[in-house]
Order: sequence, then C-alpha cells, then structure tokens
Amino acid sequence: MANWALSPTLRRRNPPPPPPNEEPFSPIIGNTIYIWLDSHETDYERFRKRFYEETHVNPKQWLFFSAENACYEFIKNDVTYPKKVILVTSGSLGKTLIEKLHHSEQLDAVYIYCQKVEIYREFAQHYIKVLGVYSNPVEIFARLKDYLDKKGEDTPSSTSSQFFPDNDNTERLSQSYLLWSPWKTNCCTKTLPRKGQATIVVKQTSDIPFQLILSNASALNAIHKENTYSIVLIVNKREVTLNVYINGQEHLLGHTDELQHILQLYNNDDKENIYWLSFSKQTSTVMYGIGEIRPKFKILEAHLDEKYFQAISNIAYLHIKINDIYEDFQEISRLEDKIQFLINTSPLLEPNLLVISESQSTLFQNFRFYSYLYPLALTEPCRLLYHNLIHFKLDDDDFPDLIPAIECSIKNPQGWCHQKLIEKANQFGRPNIDITYLRFTLDPFIIEIWPPGHYSPVHNHKNAYGMFRVLHGSILIRLFQALTLNLQYEAPIEYLLKQDQVTWMSPELNQTHQMKNIELSSCCIIVQCYEYDETQADKNRTEEYFDFIANNHRHIETMKPNFDMKFAVFTEKMKKEWNQRQSL
Repeated sequence: MANWALSPTLRRRNPPPPPPNEEPFSPIIGNTIYIWLDSHETDYERFRKRFYEETHVNPKQWLFFSAENACYEFIKNDVTYPKKVILVTSGSLGKTLIEKLHHSEQLDAVYIYCQKVEIYREFAQHYIKVLGVYSNPVEIFARLKDYLDKKGEDTPSSTSSQFFPDNDNTERLSQSYLLWSPWKTNCCTKTLPRKGQATIVVKQTSDIPFQLILSNASALNAIHKENTYSIVLIVNKREVTLNVYINGQEHLLGHTDELQHILQLYNNDDKENIYWLSFSKQTSTVMYGIGEIRPKFKILEAHLDEKYFQAISNIAYLHIKINDIYEDFQEISRLEDKIQFLINTSPLLEPNLLVISESQSTLFQNFRFYSYLYPLALTEPCRLLYHNLIHFKLDDDDFPDLIPAIECSIKNPQGWCHQKLIEKANQFGRPNIDITYLRFTLDPFIIEIWPPGHYSPVHNHKNAYGMFRVLHGSILIRLFQALTLNLQYEAPIEYLLKQDQVTWMSPELNQTHQMKNIELSSCCIIVQCYEYDETQADKNRTEEYFDFIANNHRHIETMKPNFDMKFAVFTEKMKKEWNQRQSL
C-alpha cells in the first residue's frame, strides 16, 4: 500500500482540542462501522463489494445514508464505545455533519467524495479527521485501505515495544514481511504481531522437514489441553497434513502426498524452496501453499468452524519444529543458514494485475473496477517506476512509419530484425527461433519487440521490482508459483495485456512468468523498467539478470540478458531499411 501521512499543510494546522474525557483509541477492523453518506447509492454498492473482496471486512459493517439528519442521529446515539465510524460522504451532505461531529469520540476518520475538490479541500483544512477530499472513488479506496493498514500496525496488539523488543532479533526484510530468527533468541516460539491473522513463510535452501503450530497457547506442550485451539501444519518427505486441535482433540483439515506438494528435494537449480501457511479470523480459513504466496497458488484450503471464532481470534503464538526437534538449539543451530521464517500480518489476498492511471479511473461505470489496481496501492519502488513508464511515447514525429517498418523487417528474410532473431535462436539452450525476441535500451527503459508466436522461457527476475506497459499489440502473461522443473503439474495464472495496459512485479509477487505474443500477424512492443531490492537475500545481484528454464527443460540457468543495441540506433536502422524498401 501507499505510505499514508498527513501533508505538511495538515500537520501545521491547529485544530480545536478534543474533549477532556476523550481517550485515544486505535480501531481494529472489527470495531469499525463504515458509513457512506450520499444522495445516490450506485457507487456505494460497488465500493462496498470491492472493499469486502480486498479486505474481507464484513459487508454488514457498511451502512448507507441518504439524509444527513438520519446519519447524525445514528452516529450520535447508536455508536457506542469501542465502536468507531469511518465516514465517506459527499461534500454537500457531509459539511454540516462534520461540523457537528468532528469532536465526537465516535468519529474516527472522514473522506469527502465530491466533484468540487478545491472548495472542500479548503473546508477540510479546519478538520484534522478529514483525511482527504477526492473526486475519484478508486483513490478513496486506496487511501482507506492504507489507513486501515496503518491503524492496524498501531493497535496495542502490534506495538513495537510489546512484540519487537531490541533483543528480539526481528528485522524488516521488506515492506511486507518480518524475518524471525529463532536460533538468535534461543526460542522456538514467537508471539504474533497481530492476533487472529498471519501468513507464515518458510524459505529453505535444503529439504528439512518442519512443523508450524499456530495456537492460543503460549507453550507448545499445552496445545493438547482444554481451552486451547491450534492449527498444525506438518511438512515432510512423505506427506503434508493440516490439522486443528480443539480442546486437545485432533481434527484433520487436509492432506496431500503428491510429490509436487510435499517437502521438495533441494538442488541448486531450484535456488530455494518456499512454503507458506496463512489463516484469518475474518474469513475463518486456513491455506497452505508452495512458491509464490497468493490464494490462487494454494494447495490445501480449509474453512474453520465459525463457532470457534473467538478462539481463532485469540491465536497469538507461532511454535516451530525443525526435523521434529523443538528447542534443542545445539542440534538445530547448524541449520541457521539453510532455513528462514518470515511473518506477515496482512490478509492474504489475490492481487490485481492491471494498473490504471488516474485519468482512466475518474468514473466507476467506465471500467471494470474489480480488475484494476490504482497506482497509490503499489509499493513505493513500483509507484515511482509507474510514473516514469506511463509517460513514455513510442511515436517518432520524424519517422511515423516505425511500427510498419519493424513488421516488415521481421517478415523479410533479408531484414535486420529477421536476421537478428535467427542469430539469437540458441540463447536459451537448444536452438529454437520461437523463443526469441528483440531487446533495446533507452535509459532508464528497456524496449522489447515480440514477433508473432514468439515467447520467452519461464523465468524470474528474483529480487526485482518491475513495471511493464504494452505500446503496440498485446502479450499473454503466464504466472507460475515457482521456478521449478515440475511446472506441468500446476496451472499458471494467465492474462492478456493489451495496448496501453500496465502490469507490475515485486520481489514477492508476479516474479516467475512467461510472455508470449499470441497474435498471428502482428508484433508486440513492450516498454519496461526495473529496480532491484538490495535488502533481499541475494545482495550481490543489483543489476538486471534472470533465472530461466533452459529449452531442454532439464536445467535452470542464470543469465544477464544482453541488449541488441540502443533504441535510437535501432530506429535509425529501421528508418534506413524502410526508405530503401519504399524506393524499390
């Protein structure tokens, strides 16, 4: 999510002091009521549905009012501690309401949704609880999600002083995950940063059996006792089992013994194996997967009995066993450089793949809102790359026939493009001209040209942030859960990126992929740019490179891709070739 912060103007203003008896309160999602105040209900219904899909906030927590008086009476009389209200309101209906309720302890935050943005931004300067004025509901959506993430981090259940003391050896590995090193604390139990919700990731450069136990019991030997609730994942070389222990009684949630789902044999080609376990009190679900951490790549999924909601909500501890050993640190310390544990407290949601610009998203009804991601929701490196990429133009006023010239050069056996593609046929192993494309530099951009039917090997960019935009034609993108030689066993995520559409990649998501131009008669041209995350494990690689499955499908290799030439030089070459052809 985007980093939310008060603007310098908002920080400087001096609001009236709160009532003397008002105590600070940081709401969690369960204690929040969301109110939409507007004369029309259309945007509200779409917003509420999408908000549930993204955050799992129960739709029943949303209320719609079309009258200011009724909304005021409800907040004033029916919202009691510890409940809080987050209000999305039109400018005309919300102005008086904000003036009346701004000092009320029930009102936590306000977003104004209107067309007269400048007028209401001036009004908002006097009210610190008004966090933004927007004419775009997609931007409100992104800001509100970000605000909830920040408030969740500030609640008592996740304060740094309580769960991340200086000697805890917990460090931030990225914007999303915390790295936990049990051997540094001599403890195989970790207090979760947030009760009732977590994703646990195990990264291995080995094939070590392990167990993850999520429990409301602070001691592992207590999970078989009364008044305890525990989720237990066991991963070994024979099988994977997912169980729940309720008051000491074991219940099977899921099981698999398929080779591609159990503990993976490690070899240097596979780089590292990633396993994950995610649970959420909001959805009462638990999921297990291998590779990229997203719901569509889950292997096991179980729905937890909602009558134990309170027990699930109180899950606050992670216990681990390595090689069936618990807290024998002399024995397991030798594995420190082979296994990592990471923790994420956000809900595990399927990310949107396409990014829309601000000008594209001014009205809900013009776009399928559920399919897109707003730039504000991108991580900061991707957001900066996006703003560079979105303004790039391929058109050359001095040579408007560039694209037809490229098409001719690809098809003509004497063309430079055609000859270069033949020359590159063996760059990924066994010669195959279909696995070729052209690559040019135009700092800081990379431009790729994909002939009809051509495709890349399955590959990843490891610790890279990246943005991709189609300038001409379309490209099919296939996402895989991991870069392994067993890809035939798992169905990839597929989507078609069309002209002027933009997609993204981060160190955790969309990394392992394959691109293919499925058009039969037209090339595809893509512009892309990257930034490498030096905080990731492979710190020696801070320039572009990728790992790929060789054409023989027997090896995973690494290469630093070469560029065919600078794009400006290529353009001149195409211009010369085109003019010669036209003169014939």
